[in-house]
Amino acid sequence: MESKDGGSVEGPQAHSYLFNSSPETFEEWGDDGRDEDFVEEVKENFEHYYGLFITRSLMDLATIVAPMARLLSSDLWKIAFKGDLEAAIARGKRLVIFNEEASGSDDEAEPDDADDDIQGAISSTSDLDNAHIDSDGDAIVDSDFFSLIWTLAACGLYPVDSNFRPPPEGAKKFIKDWHNALIGKLHIQHIKDLKDLMAVYYAWRHDQSLWSEAMQRIGKFPYRQRMPFLCDVPTSEIGFYPAFAQLAYPAHPNVRETRRFRYVAETKVTPMFIDVIAFDECRYVHDWISAMHLTPEDWKDLSAQMTFRFALDGIAKDKRWFGSDFLFGCHVVGESADFPASELTLRNDLSPDSTDDGDVFD
Repeated sequence: MESKDGGSVEGPQAHSYLFNSSPETFEEWGDDGRDEDFVEEVKENFEHYYGLFITRSLMDLATIVAPMARLLSSDLWKIAFKGDLEAAIARGKRLVIFNEEASGSDDEAEPDDADDDIQGAISSTSDLDNAHIDSDGDAIVDSDFFSLIWTLAACGLYPVDSNFRPPPEGAKKFIKDWHNALIGKLHIQHIKDLKDLMAVYYAWRHDQSLWSEAMQRIGKFPYRQRMPFLCDVPTSEIGFYPAFAQLAYPAHPNVRETRRFRYVAETKVTPMFIDVIAFDECRYVHDWISAMHLTPEDWKDLSAQMTFRFALDGIAKDKRWFGSDFLFGCHVVGESADFPASELTLRNDLSPDSTDDGDVFD
């Protein structure tokens, strides 16, 4: 969440907020139950959260939504992923339905000693990286990694279980209009709208069984054995990201230089919001390594590997507080005065009677 005093803080769950609590919760907890409901918190501070919602929506459009629509509008996606989009949609929808019968241990065994032959180390590492993919409901447990599909589920746009209460009747038209406006109708085989598009994206990101042979080779690279342990433990996230970016052309928001404004025009009462965001495709980062068929060979060269990881760290630090939907576990050095994580500046009030005299573009 964005702090009302500026800067970023941990999300609602870290502050013990519930989401869309049932009336029974209010009855059981009294006023405390209502105070713990994040929906009530948003109602009481609506303008603050609405302003952040606008910013986040614009950034998600550029980093995930538009790139996915662009990728699926051509046949390039078949280089990286298997051709059954219906299977990917079905897999994505399972992320928001908890499977109580799913079992498995989160304990990770220590990887075997590194082998000079990369292929010889594949099995031990792939088991570690894929240990979580068989458990449905991941988006419920770890919403930070699944914020868009989680939001769509919370809005009632997927078949979901008891972890999501139905949205209020009065919100359904607004939700439908928002969903349609964000991406509109898609003319892609099997992909009708945003909820299908996001189901495919999160399924692709979190289930390597949907990857092509070339991508699976990237996923099975022995990251923990052949990449140095720096600030973050190297995983297949480092492999998924450049392959997706090379094909989908995401645009990254410059969070630090983003400027946001609010104003109420003369004779009016409704506040208006304007965000000025610079986006960068960062092609010099994505194209530093070879096409995906040769990527594992590039990573045998430590200097090329480290150059790429330091560049990736710059992007990761700029989006540090905007969830983990797109890039995670890529920090090479810790956050510090020399390597800061970017944060949004407070929204500037331009209203004629405003006392806000902050520097607009300082």
